[in-house]
Amino acid sequence: MIMAKNLLGYICPMQPIREFLQQKIEELSFSKVTFDEPVISTKVLDSISVVDLLVAIEEHTGIFISNSEYEEEKFDTIERIVEFLKTKGYDAA
Repeated sequence: MIMAKNLLGYICPMQPIREFLQQKIEELSFSKVTFDEPVISTKVLDSISVVDLLVAIEEHTGIFISNSEYEEEKFDTIERIVEFLKTKGYDAA
């Protein structure tokens, strides 16, 4: 597995999932986004795009996201999605 390094040279095991999410959101929204930019509350992603993103997350990570687990606040930024995935046991390593 490839580990990404941050600006200080530290290995960031969650960087690949962050980059995957960023690429997927940019693909769905046709706009550039940062890791901490709200994408749902600001309507960067519409409801159909959110469903597409959730399916892509499930396919990429193997983690099922139930309807009851989805809350706009938990999925509004890439960083929040990564935190949610950690609570589900996702480990990039």
